[in-house]
Amino acid sequence: MVAAGEFREDLFYRLNVIPIQIPPLRERKEDIPLLVQHFLEKFCDADAQTAGRTNGQEAPRHAGLAPMTVSQQAMRCLMAYAWPGNVRQLENAIERAVALRGGRTQIEAADLPPEMLDPSEPTGGPDLVFPDDGIDFERYVSKIERELIARSLERTGGNKGQAARLLNLKRTTLVEKIKRLEGR
Repeated sequence: MVAAGEFREDLFYRLNVIPIQIPPLRERKEDIPLLVQHFLEKFCDADAQTAGRTNGQEAPRHAGLAPMTVSQQAMRCLMAYAWPGNVRQLENAIERAVALRGGRTQIEAADLPPEMLDPSEPTGGPDLVFPDDGIDFERYVSKIERELIARSLERTGGNKGQAARLLNLKRTTLVEKIKRLEGR
């Protein structure tokens, strides 16, 4: 952009002291719950301060406000979404949800922006390219299955029962899938 004359060169060098590479949010899904909690606190504090102003006086922070939570369904939607707008988009989504909660202390999936309610499947979406000679369907599906199982086990600390619940499977079905995939 500097070379094209679209960005001031002096400003570029002013900002480019220590370049920091931060992966996009879609590659850091484990950060989403912590960021959601941070944004909930931020926007609930703002609500408490705004609601507490009467006759120019400030109410104490969190005066009478129950802590906000996020339903499991809403968190699943947030975790499944690709976040093309990164952390700023997540922040806006939480701000919207807090504003639309209607006095409830829990954010529901319906409070989220519509595009987050029915995210496309995280695998095989727009990134899937069919080569001219086709794909090996069984291997591709096994790879997706293996990745989903690994992520669910990682998220639950290896607890197969909890991992099965995350995948909406019976525990025995998950155990059989693990055995089958280990045999490949």
